[in-house]
Amino acid sequence: MSKRLHDTEIWKKPWFNDLEDRMKLFWFYILSDCDAAGIWTANWKIAEAYLGKLPPPPRLVEIFKNQILVLNGGTYWFIRVFIRFQYGFSVS
Repeated sequence: MSKRLHDTEIWKKPWFNDLEDRMKLFWFYILSDCDAAGIWTANWKIAEAYLGKLPPPPRLVEIFKNQILVLNGGTYWFIRVFIRFQYGFSVS
């Protein structure tokens, strides 16, 4: 079981406040489900089983475009701030 730090300041960040409630929940879901490097394997069936109906993946990419980097044609999402936040250092 992975343990993750949680950014208690996220509630004050404009990009997060602008999200619909289900998108906020989706953000916490991918933070919880990603690997130790901050890479989430996009599995829409499981995500929707937990969260209910989600917008199509291209729309989600647009919503989270500043927080993620799409890899391998959308198979994986890299969470940009994950390593710096969880481990305290940056990747160049």
